[in-house]
Amino acid sequence: MARQNCDFVLNIPASSYMGGVWERQIGSIRRILAGIMNQVGTRPNTSSFRTLMYEVEAIVNSRPLTVENVNDPTGPIPLTPNQILTMKSHIILPPPGVFVKADIYARKRWRVIQHLVNEF
Repeated sequence: MARQNCDFVLNIPASSYMGGVWERQIGSIRRILAGIMNQVGTRPNTSSFRTLMYEVEAIVNSRPLTVENVNDPTGPIPLTPNQILTMKSHIILPPPGVFVKADIYARKRWRVIQHLVNEF
């Protein structure tokens, strides 16, 4: 590796202080999810939690990576992690419908999860 001018940089798993940006993002998401889950009071089942995490992942990966041209409607669309991951440039739209706080007590788990996603 040294002959090819490649440096190996090790990120030790137990050292969150070496992660910097992504560890900060993980901490922010963890705090938000903890607050949202405290509102619900009950734990969602595995499939509902997986759906919630997929929706949260889509939200987090839809944030722009740069702040240039974000407020310019005539400028280019800002680059997002979703565009890099999926190689598509379309914007992911939220599901149709209005989800309110009363949906936490709904029998349909989909409405509960969509309300939690809106809170996120």
